Amino acid sequence: MAPCAGRSPGGAHRRAREVQHHHRSRIGPRRPWTVRLRAGPRQGRRGPIDTGRSGWGPLARVGRQSTARAAGIIGRMPPQKSAGALSDASSAVRDRPGISKFARIAHDPCMSAFVVPHDPDWKEAFFTEAAEIEVAFGPSPIKLHHIGSTAIPGILAKPIIDLLGEVHDLAVADANARALEELGYEIMGAYGIEGRRYFRKTDRAGRRTHHLHIFEVGSPHIERLLAFRDYLTTHADIAADYSSLKAKLTSGDEPSWNGYVEGKDPYVRAVEPRAIEWYRKLRKK
Repeated sequence: MAPCAGRSPGGAHRRAREVQHHHRSRIGPRRPWTVRLRAGPRQGRRGPIDTGRSGWGPLARVGRQSTARAAGIIGRMPPQKSAGALSDASSAVRDRPGISKFARIAHDPCMSAFVVPHDPDWKEAFFTEAAEIEVAFGPSPIKLHHIGSTAIPGILAKPIIDLLGEVHDLAVADANARALEELGYEIMGAYGIEGRRYFRKTDRAGRRTHHLHIFEVGSPHIERLLAFRDYLTTHADIAADYSSLKAKLTSGDEPSWNGYVEGKDPYVRAVEPRAIEWYRKLRKK
């Protein structure tokens, strides 16, 4: 099967930069920036940032590396809901309620593109895009995570940056949908997953560059996605098996998106419960 016109097997970071350059003209140029961590809930120009370890700190154009950059987390954390809201995460993984088959396989033909080796620049591409989204949301609190295979070092992945957003109410996502549209995102609604707001971004050449999945704080899908990412990042053998499966599913003359998604779904289902159990134990330490 011929790949989509204009698609190259790599260069996700380059395509992300092309999109950022196209849309940045609307908000003016900006220098590269990183994060300086400080104690206390101080506000920076773009608000505080959650590193997952050190509390809050303002955004500032200083330094070359940050804990937040390494953690793949940026943004203002919405108010937390009860921990009991996450208690049904295991059943959500086992039975996948609220996730329709449509959500797993209904994608355009270009999504059957081949996976590519991990690109270290994907982390920077996430961080840059997360900053654009936070600016678009203005005073509305949102916390953003880098998820999906591009967030897991060393494994094959589609060159598309997946972002997970946490908000205290989905009404926040709905209220800022038009602002995301200004950044080039397409508004997709729940798109087959109950309790989600899904947005996707395509560059001017028609190549998909970003997926944004927004859930309310306390959604079991948040724990599921973060647990899977962190578990594979920590367990290199599991990550290698997953990458090998991806290679197998995309080999041959005519790999398909449906075959790819349905082929790896049983593996993900088997790993997720273990990942969540490990993730919860880790968070209790």
